[in-house]
Amino acid sequence: APGRPVKAYSLEIVPRGASRHRTAGRRTYMPAEHRDWVNAAVLQFRAQSSGECWTGLVALALDVYMPRPKGRPPWIQPAAWKLGIAHPTPVKPDVDNLAKIIMDAMVSAGILEDDRFVCELHVTRQIHAVGDVPGVLVTVETWTPEAHGWPASSGIVG
Repeated sequence: APGRPVKAYSLEIVPRGASRHRTAGRRTYMPAEHRDWVNAAVLQFRAQSSGECWTGLVALALDVYMPRPKGRPPWIQPAAWKLGIAHPTPVKPDVDNLAKIIMDAMVSAGILEDDRFVCELHVTRQIHAVGDVPGVLVTVETWTPEAHGWPASSGIVG
């Protein structure tokens, strides 16, 4: 909707899903691969930030572009594969795990105050188009009740 703050960020990094915590004795930690991915994403978010930190309710759109396999996956028709366009893909990682690690990086980068303020989340996972690279396009916007069909007098904080 016009007048609502919107910002887009792009991550030029091969997407991965969030890892589960590991335990060694009494110590709980995240695996190195998880930490390394978050740290790389944090650097890219900060490089694209002008110091903004999204506070309050937000809507996130995450367009995740997975690496393109060398061969055609069986669920994609040969004619569609030859076009070289992006295709939705039912492979791992699951979209909820993709969203979690991306939001963790946004919080660590200071882009989001806290991921609990994300009240709307739209995630697409697809194989990237020929000539493109794997990565993530993140769009953040202020969530307002009116823009989502709620009456202005609904009592919902916008």
